[in-house]
Order: sequence, then structure tokens, then C-alpha cells
Amino acid sequence: MIFTPLRYLLIKHEQKYVWDFVVPSIFIIASIFVVAALRVDIEFTGQSGLFSSVNGLLGVLSGFYIASLAAISTMNGPGLDENMKGDPPTLKVKNKNKIYTTELTRRDYLRYLFGYLGLPH
Repeated sequence: MIFTPLRYLLIKHEQKYVWDFVVPSIFIIASIFVVAALRVDIEFTGQSGLFSSVNGLLGVLSGFYIASLAAISTMNGPGLDENMKGDPPTLKVKNKNKIYTTELTRRDYLRYLFGYLGLPH
């Protein structure tokens, strides 16, 4: 049960890899080049350092993701329980010693997404 939010990483879809890894990597590399080009001295540690600021932001975002998870889990909406259109994301599920692949509904995908994002990273 404690590792259930990590199932988000096991969801398969052709575009998921791009949005989970490629796009963030491009933003990180671009940020590094911009900071290097501007020759700005960044203080990483200390009370007003980058790590302190990011840590405060992550605390606020984690609360938002947990609240979003609760809202998605309890919200009544006919569209949330339908399979996603087009090529839906899939997840391998083990049930009573059988492994099968299931297509995710919008609600399932969002629950896995917000559960994963709500983890302390």
C-alpha cells in the first residue's frame, strides 16, 4: 500500500515518457544555460538560498496535490469514470496471481498522478 503512488511510473503510453522526462530535462538544461549566460551567482544554501525557497514551494504544492487527490477521488462526474479517448494509458495490474493490462479511466489516471506528485520527493 505504501508504494501504490509509485504505480504512476508504471503507466504506459507513447507520450508519457516525453512529458515525464524529456520536457523537464529540456527545461533544466535551458535553465542551466540561461544562468550560465547571465553569470548570476546563485546561493544554494542558507536561509535565503535556492534550496530553502524550493523546499517551501514543494510543501505548498504537496498540500495542493493531496487536496486534488481527495477532490478527484470523491467528485461525481460521468466523464471521470469513462476510459480515455484515443490511445488510453494502460497499467499492468496483479489480481489473485493473474497479471492483466487494464486501460485507465480519467479518474484512475488522475488519482495515480496526484498520488505520485503528493509524495515527498
